[in-house]
Amino acid sequence: MQRAAQASHAWAATPGYRRASALRAIAEALDRQTDDLVEIAEAETWLGATRLTGEVARTTAQLRMFAEVIEHGAHVVQPGVTVPGRTDAEPTGPELRRCQLPVGPVAVYAASNFPFAFSVAGGDTASALAAGCPVIVKAHPAHPELSWHTARIIEDALSTAGVGPGVFALVSGMEEGTRLVQDPVIRAAAFTGSSEGGRVLADLAAARPDPIPFYGEFGSVNPVFVLPGAVVDVPGFVTEYLDSLTLGGGQFCTNPGLLIVPRQLDLLPEVARQVSQRPAAALLSAGIQQAFTTKVDRLRTISGVTVHESRAAVPAAGFHVRPVVLTAGGHTAMRDRTLMEQEVFGPAGVIVQYEDADELLALCAGLQGCLVTSIHGGGDSALVREVIREASRRSGRVVWNSWPTGVVVGTGQHHGGPFPATSNASVTSVGPDAIMRFLRPIAFQNLPVELLPSEAQR
Repeated sequence: MQRAAQASHAWAATPGYRRASALRAIAEALDRQTDDLVEIAEAETWLGATRLTGEVARTTAQLRMFAEVIEHGAHVVQPGVTVPGRTDAEPTGPELRRCQLPVGPVAVYAASNFPFAFSVAGGDTASALAAGCPVIVKAHPAHPELSWHTARIIEDALSTAGVGPGVFALVSGMEEGTRLVQDPVIRAAAFTGSSEGGRVLADLAAARPDPIPFYGEFGSVNPVFVLPGAVVDVPGFVTEYLDSLTLGGGQFCTNPGLLIVPRQLDLLPEVARQVSQRPAAALLSAGIQQAFTTKVDRLRTISGVTVHESRAAVPAAGFHVRPVVLTAGGHTAMRDRTLMEQEVFGPAGVIVQYEDADELLALCAGLQGCLVTSIHGGGDSALVREVIREASRRSGRVVWNSWPTGVVVGTGQHHGGPFPATSNASVTSVGPDAIMRFLRPIAFQNLPVELLPSEAQR
């Protein structure tokens, strides 16, 4: 921790083009060792070489994206909201220059489900380093060997790029994780994981004598609304739904955990037929497997729920479960809100059937905050607009006629959402804007240009 504190000022003062060079060095080092990384990850996560190879590519692309952002420096010059018709500075007023400065050392809590893109070298680490903040990553216990191997690659790449010690470090263990967020050296924290663990850390961050920003992603049911007349090809629609539901073993943060459909669509026979043929899914750990079983068993006991489950054989090796879809009517879902609020991490989904537009809107109004809402609809109508309004109030992203899985890493993206999906709906953890979590605004008034930080001289 002391090394991070000592490195903080020098790394913050390092010109953007040099930090960009360091990020590219990390990306190139990871690319060179992709095969070794994937082999380790596959043994620890069961996610498969194809998926993991693609994730390494996404991870290095994120590093290069942030390198490009800081190389041009557009992120540091933030004049703020302008008033139409006024000049930037009134003739009789002071001269103000507003820019962004790094917050200081950042704690990053790695996720289990994306062992590259949201782990040691993931987007939180990349954006914090790009902002000029030293990073201390708390490794996830689901992939320890991969975490340490990735950390060594990052440390070697930074050293080769001429970056001093203390800019990056890795720790492990629950005690280290709780100590990290309470340490006075840490000035912000980013977390992706369970609601239970995230809330503990968020409370610790808020209870400090000097509270710090805690950017937590806790989980989301990501509802999908199907409006009357939107589905023509029922078998094709069900296939798409189950593909999205079981993608990555159902362990995506954007998994469509809740599908709300008109009863008249008569979707359930096709769902029952197709889910019965789905293969068992490999989960990341014994803990996730146990939590999946416990939560699904709880939902099974709700009166009025029908269960449709895969008939696939479950391999003895690893942590496998059968995909399952639980169905209920709108009245049942509103009576027991667990059906609409309980995220089940894994290949499990809830389908709620509504009778009419009034019941659909009642279901919309009862939803909690989420990362993303999908709407399958046709043309313009009062009902479509009302569902979009309700979805916008409760989501960080609204998707039209598609599925929530698959998050584009690019300009315009917002991966966040109202509580309980995240701790701060105003920020994104994906895309170039993710860097803004680790910068703070400052205004310089009447300082001579030669005394200003280089960022403010732009």
